[in-house]
Amino acid sequence: MLTASEQRPETRPETRRPEQPSSVVAVNEVVGLTAVFDEEKNVVVLGRSPSNGLLEDAVRASSTPGFRRVMEVDPSMGATGLADGLAEYPHLTEDIRFWSEVLVELTGCRRVGLRLAVMDAPMCPRLHVDRVTLRLVITYVGPGTEFVSSHQVERSQLGHRSGHRVDDESSVLLEPGCIQGAKNFDVVLLKGEAWPDNEGAGAVHRSPPMAGSGARLVMTLDPL
Repeated sequence: MLTASEQRPETRPETRRPEQPSSVVAVNEVVGLTAVFDEEKNVVVLGRSPSNGLLEDAVRASSTPGFRRVMEVDPSMGATGLADGLAEYPHLTEDIRFWSEVLVELTGCRRVGLRLAVMDAPMCPRLHVDRVTLRLVITYVGPGTEFVSSHQVERSQLGHRSGHRVDDESSVLLEPGCIQGAKNFDVVLLKGEAWPDNEGAGAVHRSPPMAGSGARLVMTLDPL
């Protein structure tokens, strides 16, 4: 006669889906931004702490109603190329000049398109991709840009293809709680759909929810 243990049905080990590598990478020094050249990565985040001067400039600019600066920047001209629009914010000017220079080094472009503005509402509240080569984003004040690793998103549901439903109500997210967010002053590189051989693999990101968070001061840099 079989014992109770011998009559128990055979149990099989649980089959787990292999863990997918993330397309998001965090680095801790400027040279680490070259990780954007890894074909498996499309978001690179460099964390940093601001100087007191930069923090003060950012707060003052964010407190100016309707603050907005849009211009082309030639980093080879130093801070003088930004003097007309940002002379009253010397630390912010120097920060923009430095990161413009970094973008030039990374992409080989000669000029950079700058957009620095106070946001009172999310510009792009749903997850989406951009048809750019590379975009550098810094949120100086307010919640930072949010992003998702490629393996955690259903690309066919991005943007308007979700039927204009918010991300939490659509089927765009494949894993709960997978959205990550940058912190103030983090440098975020977003590899776009126009990056060589990156069609269909652009960085998935969105503007963060802003309920009760106040205005944001956001800078974007694009190679020209």
